[in-house]
Amino acid sequence: MKRDSIEWLACMLLGSLGLVWALWVVPYIPMQDGPHHVLAAHIENHYSDPGAVYPDYYRVLPQLTAKGFSLIFGPLESLMPWRLALRLTLSVAALGFAWGFALVVLALDRERRPFALLGFVIALPWTLYMGMFPFFVGSALGLYTLAFVLRRPPDTNPRRALLALLLLLQGICHVFTALLVGVVAAVVMLANVPKGQRLRELGSLTLIGAPTAGLLSLAFWGTHAGNNDQQLTTQVLPAGRLSELSRWFVPGPDLRAWLVIALMLVGIVATLARGRRRTTASEQSLAWLGVGFVALSLAAPLHIRGWQFFAPRFVPVALVLGLALLRAPERLAPLAKRALAPLLALCALGSSWVSAGLHRELARGCADQLAAIDASPLYRGAWFKVVIDPFCGAPRDAARSPIPHAALAANLPLLSHVDHGGIEPTLFNGSPFVHAIELRADAPVPPAPDGLMVSLAQSPWFSAHQEFRRSVLTGLAADGMPFAGIHLVGGRPDDAAVFAERGYVTDFSRGSSLIAHFEGCAAELQLPPNALNQGVNVYYEYGLLTSKGITPELRTLAKKLLPRATPAGNDALHIPLTERPCGQLWLRVVWDSDGSFTYSPGDRTCANSNREGRLFATVTPEQGTVRCAP
Repeated sequence: MKRDSIEWLACMLLGSLGLVWALWVVPYIPMQDGPHHVLAAHIENHYSDPGAVYPDYYRVLPQLTAKGFSLIFGPLESLMPWRLALRLTLSVAALGFAWGFALVVLALDRERRPFALLGFVIALPWTLYMGMFPFFVGSALGLYTLAFVLRRPPDTNPRRALLALLLLLQGICHVFTALLVGVVAAVVMLANVPKGQRLRELGSLTLIGAPTAGLLSLAFWGTHAGNNDQQLTTQVLPAGRLSELSRWFVPGPDLRAWLVIALMLVGIVATLARGRRRTTASEQSLAWLGVGFVALSLAAPLHIRGWQFFAPRFVPVALVLGLALLRAPERLAPLAKRALAPLLALCALGSSWVSAGLHRELARGCADQLAAIDASPLYRGAWFKVVIDPFCGAPRDAARSPIPHAALAANLPLLSHVDHGGIEPTLFNGSPFVHAIELRADAPVPPAPDGLMVSLAQSPWFSAHQEFRRSVLTGLAADGMPFAGIHLVGGRPDDAAVFAERGYVTDFSRGSSLIAHFEGCAAELQLPPNALNQGVNVYYEYGLLTSKGITPELRTLAKKLLPRATPAGNDALHIPLTERPCGQLWLRVVWDSDGSFTYSPGDRTCANSNREGRLFATVTPEQGTVRCAP
């Protein structure tokens, strides 16, 4: 092996060590959707374990794509703790991305190989921090397919069959990444055949892409877009997008991001400027494709119906194509050329140092939520996740955040279920061929709350007005009562008092994180012994009372008809309030004269009620009786 090759390889190994160090500098790097994938893979691994409750709650799906993460993480997690398995998985994927980029560079021209070290700068993309793990793994695998095509465009049937297989394998990891690489491969292959043979080559390409196209069709078949939070196509004005665009390319400080973008644009523009006579057909096609993917990043919708963050998914391909086209100036002195690889290795190490600092900052910001993962109680049944502030102290404004749109703490409670059991009702569920599991229709979980209170908790008024905050927290307490417990993310330390007042017992509380379960109060409604002997139906309803009304009507916890055969004691009818409410309540007992099961003129209510028929009381563990006389 030549000396310069040894030096280059040493630089690549040094870049690899820096990249892995950046990933291991903290025990866990908060990543938005990552906990979904970790928990889903954990459930798959332990679905059939003796005594496992997962079959009672979840159904295994015939997942055909988006398996890139679970194919690596799943086997590792079955052998070791999930944190170690996750770190190894992300290290393999990031190193795979960096070395795959190096192969793309070498496939274009071995003289470009110093620039292969830039792969370590872009190996921790925005999609990784957003927790798009299958997309990230699929993107890394696609670089090897692209290198295969660039090394020598497939011109024989065995090589075409191998390309079809590579695209299909990538499609299993994530089908959209296979679509992107397939487009690049098709353009490169068409550019390298004579014009008269392009129609025939197009036919060959159709056959090559058919298996992946079939997989893409299956991914959309049976998709439940209504189950997705993203129901509208969303576009962002150019000015707004430009304010955050740099960190789509490289998350973290703007300076690093804009330097990388500048290098990408230099690679594209310089290749186009040299023209066809001084570049290959493959280089010209990659340059124009780079222009196209940059344009899509700028102009495509931010979200499309059923799929969030559409435009940023074109960024990794644009980066790879632009940076791979970089080459040293022809008149550069031999000594300077030799120094280029060590210099870029230092740049890669500097980038890893910056990324490590970012990871420490993210972990510090999410420290309360990360502590809750370890301190969680033994979970049973379905838990209610309440996310008030998911940004871990980072700016909410995407234009100022180091990772635009990243709600890094939004799904951290899911990791508690990996270590401590319990059921998460909101795991990804959109298509039976894209996701691994789904909640069974007959799963014994409470109905999902309507989301109103969570929306109000994320509004500006929630932080600004204390009485409004207490009222919303009371509404969240009511939402969480049927669940095994509640996990609050991004709250305040004094929020725990509101939940305690409403019958919750705190299992863990630290700063902005609260874990509690509902025990409630032994409350009862007390009526006179003859209350049901009035010749009309009697029903009662009640709910938690707040000092500031936030809905047009007071929210009802329960509304029940009293059977006329309800036995009475010696002195009264004792009706247990089975939801076990605590704190300030409103309650209405109605002697329903018209049988409408609604309070209307002519109906009678408690003598001590207001004009709307409601009476008010405070229930505590020591005093749980609410008395009513008609």
